[in-house]
Amino acid sequence: MLVHLHLIRHITPPARHLLIAYRHRGPIALTGHDPVDRVLAAFITQSRSRTRYFVDTGEARAWLASVPAPRHIPTRAS
Repeated sequence: MLVHLHLIRHITPPARHLLIAYRHRGPIALTGHDPVDRVLAAFITQSRSRTRYFVDTGEARAWLASVPAPRHIPTRAS
């Protein structure tokens, strides 16, 4: 998943709790260019997901392509 942080300027307290609790099975690349983006990325990387921050979108895409696909986690429905 590729997230462009420059589109986000505020995260509400309830959203903060959800972001930290959320776990995405695949990797998440965060991109941004300014200090606000870096602060948001520092917060979001506290989640349980495999997350990295990049200034360059091309580097973010390359990292996403290099990370192995997540293994299937069996659920009660599968």
